[in-house]
Amino acid sequence: MGMRFVSVHMRFVGSKGARSVCADAHVCELLLVPTEIGRLQAQVPSKAYRNWRRVRPTFEGLGRLAQSIVLYGVRCDAGAESDTRVDKNNSTAAQSTATTQRGLPASPSEAANSDKNDPPSSSLAFSHPGFLAGGAAHPSEPAEPASSFVVVRASSRSHLQGTAGGERRMSALSVGFGSWTRDVRGGMTSWGASVSKEMVELLQMMCRMSSLGISEVLDEKWSIVKDNGGLDESGLGSIYFSSFPISAAYRRWQFRMSWTAVGLYCVYTGIQAFVSYTAHTSGYAAGPYQYYRLETMLTRDGREGRDILRPAVSDFGVIGSSGCTPNASFVFGGKQVPEQHLSGPVGSSFVVKYPEPRSMKGWYLATGQGPASQDPAFFNVWATNGEPNLEDPECESQRHQGVWWEGGDEEDWCGVRWDRVGTPRWRFVLDAGFWGPRHGEIVLVQVPVTLPLSRNTLETFLLQPPWYLFHFHLVFSPLIWGFSILLSVIAALRRSLTLFSLASHEILAFGLCTLVFSNGIGCAIALSSNVAHVGVEHLLRMVSLCVFLYAVVRQGPRFFYNLAIYTALDTVVYAGIIYWYHRDVFAAPPAQTGSTGFMMVILILALRAKELRESKRLIKEDQIKYDALWESQCQQEDSRAGIEHLAKVVDMIGLQKTDYCRQHNRARADQLSTPLRERYLRQAAVSDPTNPLFWDLGQWYVPGRPSKTSEVSSLMQLYCTASIANLILIKRLQEWAYLSQGLFQVEGGTEPFVKWRDLKDGRAVVDRVMWTGLKRRNRSMEKLLRSYKNALGRLLDISRNLIVFETMSDLTMALGIIVTDENVRVERIKNRLSPDYRSEETGGYRDVCINLRVVNKDAFALGAELHMCEVQLILLDFANLRSSEGHKRYVRARNLGGS
Repeated sequence: MGMRFVSVHMRFVGSKGARSVCADAHVCELLLVPTEIGRLQAQVPSKAYRNWRRVRPTFEGLGRLAQSIVLYGVRCDAGAESDTRVDKNNSTAAQSTATTQRGLPASPSEAANSDKNDPPSSSLAFSHPGFLAGGAAHPSEPAEPASSFVVVRASSRSHLQGTAGGERRMSALSVGFGSWTRDVRGGMTSWGASVSKEMVELLQMMCRMSSLGISEVLDEKWSIVKDNGGLDESGLGSIYFSSFPISAAYRRWQFRMSWTAVGLYCVYTGIQAFVSYTAHTSGYAAGPYQYYRLETMLTRDGREGRDILRPAVSDFGVIGSSGCTPNASFVFGGKQVPEQHLSGPVGSSFVVKYPEPRSMKGWYLATGQGPASQDPAFFNVWATNGEPNLEDPECESQRHQGVWWEGGDEEDWCGVRWDRVGTPRWRFVLDAGFWGPRHGEIVLVQVPVTLPLSRNTLETFLLQPPWYLFHFHLVFSPLIWGFSILLSVIAALRRSLTLFSLASHEILAFGLCTLVFSNGIGCAIALSSNVAHVGVEHLLRMVSLCVFLYAVVRQGPRFFYNLAIYTALDTVVYAGIIYWYHRDVFAAPPAQTGSTGFMMVILILALRAKELRESKRLIKEDQIKYDALWESQCQQEDSRAGIEHLAKVVDMIGLQKTDYCRQHNRARADQLSTPLRERYLRQAAVSDPTNPLFWDLGQWYVPGRPSKTSEVSSLMQLYCTASIANLILIKRLQEWAYLSQGLFQVEGGTEPFVKWRDLKDGRAVVDRVMWTGLKRRNRSMEKLLRSYKNALGRLLDISRNLIVFETMSDLTMALGIIVTDENVRVERIKNRLSPDYRSEETGGYRDVCINLRVVNKDAFALGAELHMCEVQLILLDFANLRSSEGHKRYVRARNLGGS
């Protein structure tokens, strides 16, 4: 726009303020602008500049943090005297220029003393009490803890860029930014929010993480854990009910070994299939036989058995090694042999005799002269080396009885034994051998065929499958699946847990996709080659494979059930195919895939049952103690009355049946309708000071209002807000315990639990109170994997605390105090001290569990008012029974059960 200035890039390596939040390595830009140019720039319309600004990338949180630290350091280094001089002697534009220029010391002595003016580390608490929000935030609080930042003074650039339109909107809200120019060194802020020393240290730590670029470390770790199931220490049977069962299973050496064996066997099967196919196609399909007979079993119009008087074919013969029809020569034993010595119909059969026994690769037939309705739809080809008495009149009347598909592979006809060597449709399969060479064989199937309607048409039937009909099913499929399994195991063994940037379950899914695609190609080729039964078999196998693919991709706690569905479907599909081929489901051994899946399902169920029994056994002793204590409580008149009163109070509150309870983000004001959004902006300009970053990002949030459609999806966000909420909640715990005779655990005392009233005035003892820390990160990830289906919004106990009570009446009083406390909002109550509660779910342990949100001014200011916390109210007798050894047993039982 023609503006002239001096641009200075610098790093604040000597500023204690920058070093304390690890921003001393960030390079910043400082503009030095003469006053007259600044005045001229303020008069130039800046619409074109604003249009350009709208399309530039949004400011990164780290850049904002560093810019804020720079301005903070500028202000501190310049000193109060310089501020006063500028405020008295310069106009508004001159103030902007002076603010920019104060980044350079006025003199060498001032430069030497610049570090003396740096505030101590504790002064880095932000003057805006809502500078950090651990969920979605209001415009007055940043949305992500990883993007928390300090704004000490409004940027001078906004004054230099004009006063029209959107830039004036920020200036109109500058009244609310006044508190941003003040330091908060702990205590009360200008907005009335209390910031303790511990809170200042916590916020400083979050700023350091943002500056160092590690603010998303938990989310990155959670992403790795999700893909590889590395933290799941459940039992072998229980991992299949977790969120990522396949990923977790690949971490176990037992699964790797068994899966490696399966992969090697599949590769071996594919190689053997190829070898068997090569050997079979180089030889004959049957023989040598001297007599061959075609017997019509079913006609096109549905006649069968004794209703068939003639074979309805005009010619029939076998095909030798040349694969040629009668117009070509036949070769046997290396010499030419003549055609049939005898041929002709005999009853429902057509018989041919050759001078010498001969082998065959197939046969041919020619449709008859009669009506097409009498053409054979299904026939058997028989062969023998005996001498049938074809002149016997009984041969012509000796026709098949019963339905057309009945009969075996041998029969007596015209006084000799005949072997069945062909049907219209057949399959080439491998034998059922497990180890050693596996041989291919032709399996004849009872599937009808449709011959051409034209008369005297020659049809050939070769008992040698083309490679494209065989390889896709029996060669490519096991090879693809076997190599996919082996590659997935290799990926699990690598330190990165990936291979070609793919995790184990992704490689497995890719292999299944390739398998489905291969079967699809085989189906299309078979259908186009007029081999419909093979195409249908491919298609049905694709359906069951798609179910397995869904189970692998989806994973989740329902993986086991999807695996069982795949096993059942594959078994049913294969049984249906066998019944279609042979009219008998037991005519062939069960499918290896279905059998393997069935054995796997049985093994998982057996392991699961064993681990559940072991899990119950581990906590049985503790459960007996807890149940005995509960029985004694119920037998005491005062305790029983307290239990009944507690149940009535909980029923009166009406939150014990609340099932839905989640961690939600704040509702976004910029997504409201136009009238509501404008109304919100007017209110925010007056009462809710807004961080300028949110105006730049175009994201404004409504404090205290959760977005029901937006659950928290960042684990780092949960832990940041839990850290803030936990510090605020401890103050409320102290108040509740003081009013209700509550006790806290103390380290190193004569009594493990001491009343807060007795501790309150003793600072040395207060420092020894063992406040409950945040839930371990690994345990949170375990719960997500095992129980919560990876839904981060369901983690409600990251910030958890407990208060111990000597009597049931004190506990009930505390519950009433908590529910009526205006500083919190109770969302759900679980009364495990109810007689109706099934203590087996918690190993006999009982308490009152409360899920609540802290909604006081401090929580709103720090953006933690939506975070769900957990408070447990427990009787002293139950607390005394808890021990470290018992907790270890509980953890082991929990791992075995996968909970």
